[in-house]
Amino acid sequence: MRHPLILCVLLCLATCAGFVLNVMAQEPEQTTTTQENSASDEDSEIHVDEAMEIVGIRRSLTTAAEIKQLEVGVVDAITAEGIGRFPDTNLAESMQRIPGVSIDRRNNEGNQVSVRGFGPSFNLVLLNGRQMPAAATQKQEGDSTAEQSRAFNFAEISPDSIAGVKVYKSTRASVTTGGIGATVDVNTARPFELGKRTLVGSFKGMMDQSNAEGEDLTPEISFLASDLFFDGKVGAMVTGSYSSRDSRENFVATDGWLRVGDANIDTSAIDPALNPTRQVWLPRNLVVDQSDHERTRFNGQAVLQFAPTTRFKATVDYTMSEYEDTIERAQTGIWFESPNPSGVADRHGTVINPTIQSDPTSNLGALDFQGYSDIVKTENEAIGLNFDWQVADNLNFTLDLHDASSEAQPDGVSSDFLVILSGPLGVSTTVNFDGGDVPTATINDSGVGVLNPSLTDGYDDAAGLRPNIDLLRNVSAKNEVKQAQFSGQWVNLGDTALRTIDFGAAMTDYQIDTAWLFDLGVQGQPACLDCAGFVTRQNTAFQQVFPTTLTFNARGIFNDLVNGLNSVFDLVNTNQHRVSEETTSVYVQFDFDTKIGNKPLKILAGARYERTDVTGTTLQNNPEAMVYISPTEFRARFSEERTAYSLESDYDVFLPSFNANLSLNKNLITRLSYGRSLARPDLNSMKPALLLGDARPGGPYNASQGNPGLEPYLSDNIDLALEYYYRNGSYAALTYFRKWVDNYIVSSITQGTIVGDLGYELTDPNPQDDPLFPANTVGGPDDQVITWDILSFANGESASVDGWEIALQHIFQETGFGAQLNYTLVDGDVAYDTFALGQTVALTGLSDSANLVVFYEKERLKIRAAYNWRDAFLLSTNQLRQADEPVFIEEYGQWDLRFGFDILPGGDLSAFLEGLNVTGEPMKAHGRFENQFLLYADQEPRYNVGLRSRF
Repeated sequence: MRHPLILCVLLCLATCAGFVLNVMAQEPEQTTTTQENSASDEDSEIHVDEAMEIVGIRRSLTTAAEIKQLEVGVVDAITAEGIGRFPDTNLAESMQRIPGVSIDRRNNEGNQVSVRGFGPSFNLVLLNGRQMPAAATQKQEGDSTAEQSRAFNFAEISPDSIAGVKVYKSTRASVTTGGIGATVDVNTARPFELGKRTLVGSFKGMMDQSNAEGEDLTPEISFLASDLFFDGKVGAMVTGSYSSRDSRENFVATDGWLRVGDANIDTSAIDPALNPTRQVWLPRNLVVDQSDHERTRFNGQAVLQFAPTTRFKATVDYTMSEYEDTIERAQTGIWFESPNPSGVADRHGTVINPTIQSDPTSNLGALDFQGYSDIVKTENEAIGLNFDWQVADNLNFTLDLHDASSEAQPDGVSSDFLVILSGPLGVSTTVNFDGGDVPTATINDSGVGVLNPSLTDGYDDAAGLRPNIDLLRNVSAKNEVKQAQFSGQWVNLGDTALRTIDFGAAMTDYQIDTAWLFDLGVQGQPACLDCAGFVTRQNTAFQQVFPTTLTFNARGIFNDLVNGLNSVFDLVNTNQHRVSEETTSVYVQFDFDTKIGNKPLKILAGARYERTDVTGTTLQNNPEAMVYISPTEFRARFSEERTAYSLESDYDVFLPSFNANLSLNKNLITRLSYGRSLARPDLNSMKPALLLGDARPGGPYNASQGNPGLEPYLSDNIDLALEYYYRNGSYAALTYFRKWVDNYIVSSITQGTIVGDLGYELTDPNPQDDPLFPANTVGGPDDQVITWDILSFANGESASVDGWEIALQHIFQETGFGAQLNYTLVDGDVAYDTFALGQTVALTGLSDSANLVVFYEKERLKIRAAYNWRDAFLLSTNQLRQADEPVFIEEYGQWDLRFGFDILPGGDLSAFLEGLNVTGEPMKAHGRFENQFLLYADQEPRYNVGLRSRF
């Protein structure tokens, strides 16, 4: 179903178009005069009123429109409203105002971007034209099994030192490859560009309405200082920012929907026309999570520029950032483990009301109380050196050297402490998934007191808690990019159509290392742990699911267990993975400026050749045998010796590009672009070793096998655009795009056995699922062999995406009002068929989106309201704990508001108030069918109030 905003957008477009035509009809003399005063070789330039200084929001939109108009090809931009003043509090949230750009959010904050339906890993991010590294541990990407991708996390960057962002949607030979959706170039301020002594500072307090444990008001401070020395031959600039945010994340979630047999399930309602195999889906679990975040971010940059002559300029810059999020999580959950869940399947095969009865002989069926102490930390730094030399009047050379790194969990910072305490036995739980945004749970804990008369508080009686599993995981990642780029430009001083020839070569060394440094476990501890003394009962945000939860210090409990108890530490696994890519490239690009009749025509045509050598290496402890831990847990025991695996591959690509702009008149431009682009595979799919995944008694048993020989996605792209620039800062644009993608990487699951390091196939030490089976029993060669679901990757089918971008930006002259509207429709020929089990190709991230920005800016007052909407889309074809099952994110809309007032004229001192997600819109996700619930996350508004000064 289409969102009602679509109708609103179309109505607004029609209304504004009528208004524009009316204004044009009333001002013919002004337009004619302007056109007559324009020189013939300036037909494509924007009409600017030089007598009027444009500042603030209007300046940002006008500059972005000017960039869009003058570029050859399809390019969009956002620019700062002033020095140190970007349109939004987050760079990703600013970019979502661009047509075709939508964002992913984490804890109510934008962090990654999708462009034209292609997800974050399909878009390349550059900083001042240089490829940026990105490292994230699995916890940072949202769960313990998430992909280690190439996607850049914009939440780690402060927007305060950003001068502007260009989004290249059509390809150019001169632009670094790696983005099929788009290439995003983030540009920071430079002292020579500022041109004078500049000092800007801001201070604001952040108030997150979700916060419950941290500070109600947290600071965000930034500054920029720049100056020129020695008659303007030397420039220096320093920027810095510090941000702190305390928040609470409340959500209900299911880890995945398992395909199970129909034992104890009523399947009479299944429709054989929809589900001919009578497949049944049962939820893995249902949890209520309460996470308290304490996030800090520090950014800094130093730039030094030297220009001894007008023909030579050298720039050295250093950029760094530190991001840390400390998370204390309390989780209450129920696991629907075999063999005793019961329920009724609907016509699709979804068990809509699963019931589980706790087993007095085991932990099965009892509610679990999980405590996490997580630390998410990332350190980024980059140093660059650039030489710009005007060799002659018609020849310029540029050499750019760049060394950057991004490190997640640096210096061995432990990432994840987990303690699971099982609740009292005698509990029966039924969950209803077939109504409302959030499931409802009915808990019958009358049996608790029957089994143990001393327990009087029911399912969460702390006196009845039993230690279950305790884990410490430390996952680290480091991404390094070393890049040398040489470029040159020859300018034709003659009077011919060929204006310039650009050429260049580059060498890029891209390397990412990930490591499981250790994975310690303490299982099934006896009652010597006084659980009741560690926990505190709290009400949850979802009373209809589990009314209460138990909070405790997971890190403290784990340390006590490690230091004082006889723990089990023989399951340690240390894996190290490296993917290295060495790319050499050359390009040439021709710029033509001619006419067809009297219509100006600009052409940018070129080609790029690249060769990439890939090496994938794994050093790991191989599994020896499977160990039975509890009725809900299998783990592998690993060998003491580590084994190295290494695979090499290479590929080369030829990437032509063609961009043409034809000016039909002084205001109307048509664009045609064709180009070939690439995106490189996600990194998890390139690890050469066979890796064990989730394993539980009774299955499923998951593993994965990477493939360093994967070739990149290749896309042939066309763009057709019609743009009408009818006034300074105002335009209407319609763009059609289509992409044909080859080498689409597909995943498949095959069933097989795995031979352990002891020479026999891994076996099930407890094939009967006997709940009284002794813990820590090792599977032997005579036990039942385990059949694994092994996920593998290969280049496979082709797919295509096409769509329309509709944009309107209008500034109402001297009234102070303005508006920005855009709507993007995206479609693909490979939709996810929810009734096709085992589908190997699906386009993730594909969704329509819309944006509305209205503002008033006159004299000292500035007001802006922004609405962003994104339709439902397929996020992934794998769920957290169930491969080959989809994740759909439901449609989402968010309102942001901003009020500003210049205390001193000209904005030298201003005050502002910002509101983000002011209506508190939640995030929702579901699985294969809409009633296969996956996520409901509460999101509260957050507000910023502050001062900004300029000297």
